[in-house]
Amino acid sequence: MNYLRSNRLTPAAYAAEGGKLTSSSQEEIIQMVRSERRREMCFEQLRWFDLRRWDRPSIEHTYTPDLTNTSVFFTYRLEQNDPAYTLPVPKRVLERDTELEDIKRPERAPIE
Repeated sequence: MNYLRSNRLTPAAYAAEGGKLTSSSQEEIIQMVRSERRREMCFEQLRWFDLRRWDRPSIEHTYTPDLTNTSVFFTYRLEQNDPAYTLPVPKRVLERDTELEDIKRPERAPIE
């Protein structure tokens, strides 16, 4: 991971962040790898798959349908290990393979 960071950061930024990372426990190493992967892949659209692969944490998202009126918003929550972590099969795939069964995702209502 230190090698990856040395290539991702400029030498000045690498030094400013304290240079090489060290750890005293396995849990700390895992957390550092997850944090680094989040920074390294931030615009690669892989975050959802990392969340599913690692621990499926509880996620809360606030949605504002009209940015000119930010007083109207909806909050949605995905509980830890929720069945909605599984994405539906794309329609074009279901059309090509009629024997495939789509995944049943639970309907969500905003939290009040």
